[in-house]
Amino acid sequence: MGGGAGHRRSGATRHHGRQLRRLCRAARAHARARSIQGRRLDVRPSDLPRQLEHYRADPEHAAAYAYWSQRVGDAEKDRAWLEAASPVHAVAKIRAPLFIVYGDNDPRIPYAQSADFVRALRAAKKDFVRYAPEGEGHGIADEQARIKIYQALDAFLAARFPAN
Repeated sequence: MGGGAGHRRSGATRHHGRQLRRLCRAARAHARARSIQGRRLDVRPSDLPRQLEHYRADPEHAAAYAYWSQRVGDAEKDRAWLEAASPVHAVAKIRAPLFIVYGDNDPRIPYAQSADFVRALRAAKKDFVRYAPEGEGHGIADEQARIKIYQALDAFLAARFPAN
């Protein structure tokens, strides 16, 4: 029953183990890859002023608006800084390939931000893949959708950062 010396793993288990090791190697290579201004970047909203305006306009996001306004900046007073810090306005500085996951039913960050970011990336001829699981929100809740994302990420990393 247990994993003793005589225990043999099934072919599927070995296959998934190899896939996981390959994904981990590729992820480590990706983490070493250069990004905006030489730093790794986890891009959430692509347009900070628009994000703050979205939070301000919806009473359900009052707490998020208060938090973001205090921590990130005021949508009007700090607009120039927020625009300069927004990935959609800094596409020219992006040097590493991007893998973008964006649920098409995200109540927190409007899907239009993803669409605008993708248009800017295309116009600048940047290397990116956008994966938009249908019906998913801010967090990817469906396990099968997460598996598909990991498979797409694996293919993305393997194509750009081959693990030898």
